[in-house]
Amino acid sequence: MSAARGTSPHPDPPAHDRAADPAWVGSPAHGAAPPPTVDEVREAALRALAEEIHLMLAEKVVAEAADIDLCMILGAGWPFHLGGITPYLDRTGISETVTGERFTPPGVATLPV
Repeated sequence: MSAARGTSPHPDPPAHDRAADPAWVGSPAHGAAPPPTVDEVREAALRALAEEIHLMLAEKVVAEAADIDLCMILGAGWPFHLGGITPYLDRTGISETVTGERFTPPGVATLPV
């Protein structure tokens, strides 16, 4: 889709340059949706983690959710004061939204009222 001569100060780049041009990728001419917000990216990452944790537990890759929490705290730098990723996903409701169940028993990941 080329702009008519003289109507745009920035004509469409050649096809071979479009993938490398961020202005083209996000443009309406490209047909792309607007880029996701920070919150949408964060939500998608947490949902993917919940799904992967659920699969590891279902396939008996790890014995219990606490094993994943320990690995995330010691190996990935998950904040210790949050108690692990599975209690966090339970507190935020992401685990139930994605898997239909909690990773920890009720009361373990709840915040004091």
